[in-house]
Amino acid sequence: MEYWWEVRDSAGGSLITEAQSFTYEDNRFDWRTLTSGIITVHWHKGDTAFGQAALDVAANALTQANRDIQAPLPEQVNVYIYADTAAARAALAPVGRIWADGYADPPLGLAVVAVADDVGAAVNLGREIPHELTHILIYQATRDRFAQVPTWLNEGLAVMNQAEPDPGFSAALDAARKTGTLLRLSSLCGPLPADPAQAQLTYAESESLVRYMRDTYGATGITALLAAYADGLGCAAGVERALGLSLDELEREWLAEAFHIGPINPLPGQLDPVPWAILAALVLLSPVLFFLLIRLRPSARRPASP
Repeated sequence: MEYWWEVRDSAGGSLITEAQSFTYEDNRFDWRTLTSGIITVHWHKGDTAFGQAALDVAANALTQANRDIQAPLPEQVNVYIYADTAAARAALAPVGRIWADGYADPPLGLAVVAVADDVGAAVNLGREIPHELTHILIYQATRDRFAQVPTWLNEGLAVMNQAEPDPGFSAALDAARKTGTLLRLSSLCGPLPADPAQAQLTYAESESLVRYMRDTYGATGITALLAAYADGLGCAAGVERALGLSLDELEREWLAEAFHIGPINPLPGQLDPVPWAILAALVLLSPVLFFLLIRLRPSARRPASP
């Protein structure tokens, strides 16, 4: 944290002191640290090899993820690794992430994850750290317009860059596909759902969509999207500028390629009014069309002019 004092007197004069800073961290634990370049990892349980493995994963994650994002690197990145989910969630509760196993504060270059030093450490480090560091890179690409980035792009990139896929996401996506409960792309523009099950499906769909986009439009498509959102465009407008597609067109392309299915049916009460308006017009015009067809039938039997 950084702070300074500003003192003003009755005559209108003022004095601003030099900025001071200190590290605000969870003092429930004794943290060990390792640093390489701009990255510092902090952990409180596990040997040096565990910390080095985390540092290696973080360094590789920044390089790999930035091949698509192409953002300037932050001045520093701090990764805090809690030894269990309960400890991490207790630390994250003040920011409203009581169910999450990871968290990023991109402006601070801060990532918090829960990974135990056990037989699954390598897999879990490769899953959690790249995810959170991707959010930091997205912030670096968009800065004060970070909030403009749709959830499907923000989380889709983060999940796609995980070295290890989350099996829960794949299962959620497959179940939603089979039951016809996939979320509309337009609903993934807003904040991540608070409900864990809906959040899991959001992660899964977002990753599938962004992977399709990367395979189809390449890194240039990803960077064009981020540039559009950095310029302040909304969810749909950013897609239109970067890819030349409407949000619905992108959704149809993705569904056809990834699942070989048609458009997602909207929920009851949320039907698109345009098709219904066309149907109503056809019903009203049908007598007129019928009359015109009757009138035109005799002329069709006339011999052609020489």
